[in-house]
Amino acid sequence: MTFFCLLNGVHFTRTPSPEDLEKIRKLEEQLSIDQLLEDLPAIFEESEKGFERISTIISSMRNFSFRHAIDQRVPFDINKGIRDTLIIARNEYRYHAEIETDLRELPHVPCNPEQINQVFLNLIINSAHAIASQKRAEKGKITISTTCSDNIVTCTIADDGPGIPSETRRRIFEPFFTTKEPGKGTGLGLSISYDIITHKHGGKFFVSCPPSGGSAFTLTLPLNARKA
Repeated sequence: MTFFCLLNGVHFTRTPSPEDLEKIRKLEEQLSIDQLLEDLPAIFEESEKGFERISTIISSMRNFSFRHAIDQRVPFDINKGIRDTLIIARNEYRYHAEIETDLRELPHVPCNPEQINQVFLNLIINSAHAIASQKRAEKGKITISTTCSDNIVTCTIADDGPGIPSETRRRIFEPFFTTKEPGKGTGLGLSISYDIITHKHGGKFFVSCPPSGGSAFTLTLPLNARKA
């Protein structure tokens, strides 16, 4: 048997000695070549999933970065907007909350997609922060549902966080009103969201706190668009 060796950039061949064969055997054990060969398919599969996730993130970022004119209305898939927003906001909620979605089949809504996505982003981040403020050991839950009835598309984003006291609920859509610690919020997120839904899109936007706990923000959008 001929042994091929590379040493300091010099190639040479010779018949391997028993010591050479023993070194090769030990090297194979150290490198776990057999185990590596067994793991290769799983490694490639994980790599493929990683590339797919990167592609999804890039696609979502492109959707967020695109800008229509402020008063422009285009047909928009609300469910896709929610999915894109969940990808963009993942770092805000993944350590604090599990996401549960019930996204029904919807007609496309005439709206300004960037403004609607901004509302989704504000609500998801607010829910994540509310749950995080409880500092509980287990994760909370954020539930997002959509439905359509009587030419009205409805979206509800609910959480099982601490809820909102009734006196706070009365002021929650006021500009600069916030219950967060100083430096943690501007008090503009919900007021801007309210303006986008009600004034710019002719919809409705309200909050409720079910007896079971937590908060639920519900927005409606008409399928018969009107200009802002």
